[in-house]
Amino acid sequence: MIDFVKIESPVDEDRLLALDFLDWNGTYSVATGESKYPIRSRFHDLYLTITSRGLKLHGSLHKLYNAITGQGSQNHSMFSINQLDTTIGWLVDHLQISTSEALVTNLEYGVNCKVPMGPSDLIKSHVITWSGYNYSRRENFDYKGRYYQWERDQYFIKLYSKSEQYLLDSNLLRFEKKSIKSAYHSKLGIQHVEDLLQPEVHQILRSDLLKTWDKFIMIDPQWISCGEMTNSHRERLQRYSNPLIWEQYRAKGAGRFYYHNKKFRELNSRTGTNSMQLLLHDSIAANWDDLTDLQKSLPLDDFTIVYSVKSDNQEPSRSHIPKGTYPDEIYSLEFDHPDRKKLRNARSNLKQRLLTLAQKAQHSLFPLSEQVQLSQAQYEDLSNWIDTPHDVLKDLNLNQII
Repeated sequence: MIDFVKIESPVDEDRLLALDFLDWNGTYSVATGESKYPIRSRFHDLYLTITSRGLKLHGSLHKLYNAITGQGSQNHSMFSINQLDTTIGWLVDHLQISTSEALVTNLEYGVNCKVPMGPSDLIKSHVITWSGYNYSRRENFDYKGRYYQWERDQYFIKLYSKSEQYLLDSNLLRFEKKSIKSAYHSKLGIQHVEDLLQPEVHQILRSDLLKTWDKFIMIDPQWISCGEMTNSHRERLQRYSNPLIWEQYRAKGAGRFYYHNKKFRELNSRTGTNSMQLLLHDSIAANWDDLTDLQKSLPLDDFTIVYSVKSDNQEPSRSHIPKGTYPDEIYSLEFDHPDRKKLRNARSNLKQRLLTLAQKAQHSLFPLSEQVQLSQAQYEDLSNWIDTPHDVLKDLNLNQII
């Protein structure tokens, strides 16, 4: 999904400088006392710069969402379209960015995929080149994980171990594309911040991401030594496994490269040595579809998240319409009716998610009571536990109702 962005926006400079949760740094004129540009600040992993032309900001929207909801400054979790909407809502409410005027000048989009082996081992053993180009940049995360980047004129392609970057137990591979030129993502339908939330744009990004993935030249190395493969096929695959060969094909012209690229993919499909690439193609598509499905929500999105700037003259802003309401008729059913049982299960799940959020909120900028507002129906559900050892409303001081 959408991650890193660079945005340029007209802005009310005086209001920005007055925000008490931002600490601005800059210089000023001794003669006039006026501030000199640029003026800079940072909020978690969001970097802000005021210039004579307005506001420039850059950072990971995924990390920003996790930071303001008390989940730490990380981007290895899921980040759905609903959460992107919440994050953009925060920028609008607190920085007064106009989504129809703010320009997107850099854009990063991709997915985290679970893989059946260590991501670094997968990259090292399966990936030969991207579209015949050797990587432009390679790094290690404290010598524990691999990071590869292919750089083109208008975009970068990144493939690396997200699990080793954050020392996770799961095998998590990150695949993403970064548009570094407005001309490129403009062709994908993105010029302004409001475009990031358009369903048709999500489908275009999905298609672009999958086409980019399919341009990797990958081989499942374990099948090259398979006894069922002919010697001719084995020798050709071993030759195609050399990244220097692909550089030579590129150097000899597009025609030479496309000829061998076609022959390689036919052979790769015939011998079944493309199974990992096909598996991850489907995984990328499925992950993207889940994250951009407006009907799906991640566990902590069943209630309204409120981000409050602590200011005497500003009301808290609400970025989500609460979910989880129930028809009155359900309460008239017999206690053991299947639908009543579903309601009790939903109530217990809601309680557990609140307890989880409360634990994460210990590290948040805002207390839990300012992050969560329950709908009337949710409050009534949880009210069944009032004056019992399970009274989550009392334990978490959640008595706010929309």
